[in-house]
Amino acid sequence: EAFGFYPHMIVIDAGDTIVWTVTSAEPHTVTFFSGKPSFNGLSPIAVFPIPCSQSAPNVYNGSEVCSSGLLVQGEQYSLTFTTPGVYVYTCVLHPGLQGVVVVQPKGAPYPYTQEQYNVIAQQEMAMDLQAVQTAVDSYQVGPTSVSVNSSVYRVAVGYQPQEITTASLSPVGNSGVSGNVTVQVVSPQTAQVKVSLSGLTPGKSYSVQLLFGSSQYGEATGYSPINIGSFTPTSTSYSASFLVHQNLSLVAYTWIELPMAGLYMNVNTGSNTVASGDIMFTDGGIMGFLPSVVTIYAGDTVVWTELEQNDVHTVTYVPPGMPIPEFGTPQSFEAIGNNSVFDPSQYHNSGPLVYGQSYALTFDKPGVYTFVCLVHDEIGMYGYVNVLPRPSSTTHIVNQVTTVMQQTTLPGTTLIQHYNTTISTSTGDMLARVAAVIGILFGVVALAIAAVATRRR
Repeated sequence: EAFGFYPHMIVIDAGDTIVWTVTSAEPHTVTFFSGKPSFNGLSPIAVFPIPCSQSAPNVYNGSEVCSSGLLVQGEQYSLTFTTPGVYVYTCVLHPGLQGVVVVQPKGAPYPYTQEQYNVIAQQEMAMDLQAVQTAVDSYQVGPTSVSVNSSVYRVAVGYQPQEITTASLSPVGNSGVSGNVTVQVVSPQTAQVKVSLSGLTPGKSYSVQLLFGSSQYGEATGYSPINIGSFTPTSTSYSASFLVHQNLSLVAYTWIELPMAGLYMNVNTGSNTVASGDIMFTDGGIMGFLPSVVTIYAGDTVVWTELEQNDVHTVTYVPPGMPIPEFGTPQSFEAIGNNSVFDPSQYHNSGPLVYGQSYALTFDKPGVYTFVCLVHDEIGMYGYVNVLPRPSSTTHIVNQVTTVMQQTTLPGTTLIQHYNTTISTSTGDMLARVAAVIGILFGVVALAIAAVATRRR
């Protein structure tokens, strides 16, 4: 599914209101941290609304923490913006899911109409979906370890494109400096930044920074630059590689995540910026097992590995007669059977798997066994293990990944006028949501959020 706020950036005037609508099956939040310490989806407060202030809960002045709390499909959240500036916001459940709101002085002309934003949103979503499809088409099944009496087969649990993006750096003013930058997450705690520039002045000192906000509109209120490094070129061209060991998104778990919007690079000399460019990661994820059907022989082992940074999944076998546990219940978190011999009469469960974690079972009884992700069972995340009797002469089985086609549509938006609207949730509703919060916290997959800007009358 596509994974983002659509459009990624919206420009409004002071006094205008934005309405976000969740159009995906996955829950999300709309959260402004305003440069203050952030929290992620594991925090107990992640699902609760946080008013901007007690007197004006849905009026944002750029300095408070404001959050929608948990929003499910069809629900909306609105904020009225009073202070000009650049503001970056996020979903606390999904690291990297970021958007940008630029607030102009009241009465300033708008760069786009609502109808044009709707078109931009569709285009951005299509790019994300294409990136996911391309990644799936090129995905290779993990290596199989083969021996005489048993083999090990590997299955991806969810899948996300490689975290790498390239951006152009354009001259600022008449500097004549330009180039490009590539940012790649090379390990859970390390990102590599490669910069290539031309038009430089030999012998002059330059520095490179990453900033939250927009290359066109400037740095987001409340956030400090991430200083990457400095250099003094001996010619007009220069290339360098830097390592970054801090978060590149507003929200993080245990790994660095490239944000889909709200991050840009500046190249400076002294206090002057000479080149700049937005760094945007075309994002999305696959909620599925790859391959969805794995065929093995009795005595073989299957290893499932979580390969999606933006999501958490389970690998769960529910025996006949047992209802599928609701994710968020204690039973859904109970890890049972890892590295054991599969028993089709018993419940087997990995518990929530985060990126890089694995779950393994050895199968000694022929049959076809169904596995499910408890986080995403309602949207069809099922996989199958087909166990054949082991012949006297074993031939290695090659499992192929079936091409996954995914389509996501963005419902048409409507001009809406809301003033100081709050999201009212009954105590009973909220308790029910909290009971399932862990499922929501880990259910980190692709959504489409349509931002609707409205002018006050």
